[in-house]
Amino acid sequence: MARTFHTAVCAVALVVLAGCSRSDDSSSPEASPTPSAEKGTEAVARCLTEQGWDVQYDELENSIAWSGTSMEQSEAYDAAYAECSEQFGEEVIGYDEFTDAMWQDLYSQETETAECLREQGIDVPQVPSFETFVQTYPTEEAWTSYQFVPSSSESSWRELNRLCPQPRI
Repeated sequence: MARTFHTAVCAVALVVLAGCSRSDDSSSPEASPTPSAEKGTEAVARCLTEQGWDVQYDELENSIAWSGTSMEQSEAYDAAYAECSEQFGEEVIGYDEFTDAMWQDLYSQETETAECLREQGIDVPQVPSFETFVQTYPTEEAWTSYQFVPSSSESSWRELNRLCPQPRI
């Protein structure tokens, strides 16, 4: 059985800005997209469930998981996912569209996460300079604090993510 994960917010690959029908955060140009994105992902999961798809929303990772058994189902699911994502205003942007504030926020989060992981006994090296971080992040040489976490059980991984959340923009 193939397992397809759709992650609405993934700092490693993309940033999701959601514009749900909330007016409190979306009216401010300086507002962080994360609160709206989390509600957007949950809304997309609810939309998929209402369409009959058996999906699981993971609040900790702000992701949607679905297991499919055939290519036909996968294609239909992808179409439903795209429809629900469009309905709830999710917009994916690339690294070239990051603002300075977004890069600063991501760097700050990586620095905090690295320190937290060290406190949990994980050997995480010094965070690179901000300039190096920004230059290498969109490449295969990206520096992320979680790349130094050794393989572990799913329950250990979830606990570590709860204690030391992975950065999100």
